[in-house]
Amino acid sequence: MTILTPVISVLTILVYFVLSVCMPIFGYLVPSYKIKKVNIFGNRYRLLINIAVALILYILNVKILFVYLVYPFLTEFLFYVTQRYFKIKTYDRIVVMSLISTIVIFFLVYTNRVYLQKTIEEAILLSSKNFNLDIQDIYNSFVYLKENMISSIFSYLFMGNIFLFLALAPNTYEQWKISCYWLLPFMTIIIVNRLIGISFNLYLEDNIIMITRYIYTWYGIKALYQLCGKIGVKFNVLKHSISIAMGIFYPLPVFIIGALASFDIVEVENIKI
Repeated sequence: MTILTPVISVLTILVYFVLSVCMPIFGYLVPSYKIKKVNIFGNRYRLLINIAVALILYILNVKILFVYLVYPFLTEFLFYVTQRYFKIKTYDRIVVMSLISTIVIFFLVYTNRVYLQKTIEEAILLSSKNFNLDIQDIYNSFVYLKENMISSIFSYLFMGNIFLFLALAPNTYEQWKISCYWLLPFMTIIIVNRLIGISFNLYLEDNIIMITRYIYTWYGIKALYQLCGKIGVKFNVLKHSISIAMGIFYPLPVFIIGALASFDIVEVENIKI
C-alpha cells in the first residue's frame, strides 16, 4: 500500500457514489469496491476511508452525506450483518437486505412526503417548460410511481444487490438458492383478496404481490441461466442475455418457473430438451 492508496480509494468511492445517484442500479459499486479493495486493509484503514468520504460529502452538502448513508453505506452494512448473523441462502440474503433497505428508504420518503411532493411538482413544471414534454405524461408517471412506491424502491435495491453478489462471487451464481416461504404472503393475498374478496390494505397488498413476482421472476431467470448451460450454451454473456430476455418478454412463465424451483420441484439437471 502506497501513500496514494487512500486518496485513490476515496476518489473511487466518490465517483461510484455519483454514478449510483444518477442511476440507482449502480448503487452496488460503492459497497462492492469497499468490500474488495478497502476492507482488505483492515479496520483502521476502513475507518479512515469512511471518515474521509463522510467529511467530503458533509462539506459539499449534508443532504448528500445523508443519501450516501441511506443507500450504498447501508447496503454494505447489511451485507456484513446478514453474513455474520443470518445463516440463510444467498437469494434469501438478497431479499432480506433489499427489504430492510426498502423499509428504511420508504420511511424516510414518507416522513418527508410533503417536501418531496412539492419538489417533484416543481421539477415537473420546469421539465415541461424547458424540454417541451407533455406534462400529463410526466404526471401519470409520477402517479404510477406513487402508487407502486414500495415495489419500485425494492426492485432497484434487489437488482443492485444481485449485481453486488455477482461482482463479489460471479462463479457461485448457479448455486444461489432461495426459500419458498417468501411466497406465503403472495399466496395469502391471492386467496383472501382475489378469491374470497376480502381486502385489508389494497395499496400494501398490491405492492407485496409485485415484490413477490419480482423476486421469483429473477430466480426463474437464474434457473433459465442454468438451463442454458445444460443445453450447450457456453458463453456467460449469452446465457445471461437469453435468461434475462425471457424474464422481460415472458415474466409470468418465468415467475412460475422460479416459484416452482424454490420448492425444488423443478430441477434444471433433470430437464430434458
